[in-house]
Amino acid sequence: FVFFPQEPVNGAVTRENGEWTWLIGPAGFYAEYIQSQQDRHALGPAGDNLPGVIAKGYYLSASYLITGENRLEDAQPIPRHPVFGRGLKGSGAWELKFRYSTLHLSDGTDNNQVDTLTPGLNWYLTHFTRVMVDLNVEQLRKPVVLPAPRPPGTLLSALVTVQFRF
Repeated sequence: FVFFPQEPVNGAVTRENGEWTWLIGPAGFYAEYIQSQQDRHALGPAGDNLPGVIAKGYYLSASYLITGENRLEDAQPIPRHPVFGRGLKGSGAWELKFRYSTLHLSDGTDNNQVDTLTPGLNWYLTHFTRVMVDLNVEQLRKPVVLPAPRPPGTLLSALVTVQFRF
């Protein structure tokens, strides 16, 4: 599907964003806002300026380590009982997570927005290995083409990722 058509840009590109993180024991709360504008100078039919392409978006997310480990900033948690390694073998660390995000694009004549809900689960086998399972439910405001017969503009996807930290 096409979320937003490609637009030629010419001129300045500005971007502003801010982010917030609050970690308390096994819980983590996160938010970020971003906005960008891309100018379109001299791209009109008579060489005039067109309205810029504006993108705005944000996300809010929360996570909780249900096995009691502390949430670390900029690092994976260290499981109390890793699945692999020296000493006692265990079940690793388990984390529930939830995220809401939105993205809105506009070029002065057309616009579209997508809202996404993502519940998920992280399994930290060791401090260096993580398995992530996410379910994305995306709602397009103005769907163009849908890949499956669902309610208009609703897309579902499941993602499983294995990540190794070096």
